[in-house]
Amino acid sequence: MSSIYYNPLDLRCKSVIGGIPTGKEVCFNLFTTDDAEFSNSAYFVLNKDGAECVSYPMQKTENGWQIRIKIHERGLYYYRFR
Repeated sequence: MSSIYYNPLDLRCKSVIGGIPTGKEVCFNLFTTDDAEFSNSAYFVLNKDGAECVSYPMQKTENGWQIRIKIHERGLYYYRFR
């Protein structure tokens, strides 16, 4: 059985706790115990309040999936993984 671990308060999962300063790179990590379900792809889906969602492909790592991004515009953002 596959299991995913992500906790936004764990610096291993999100390199910045809380709000992200404009222009600062942040790293998101999803950890998996078994990559069978996730062998094809994983996406980081970002949505600025009132705007369209944008999906970014995540990079496969030894322990799961990772993405590094910078947000250059101030605003309220929501994110999820697909």
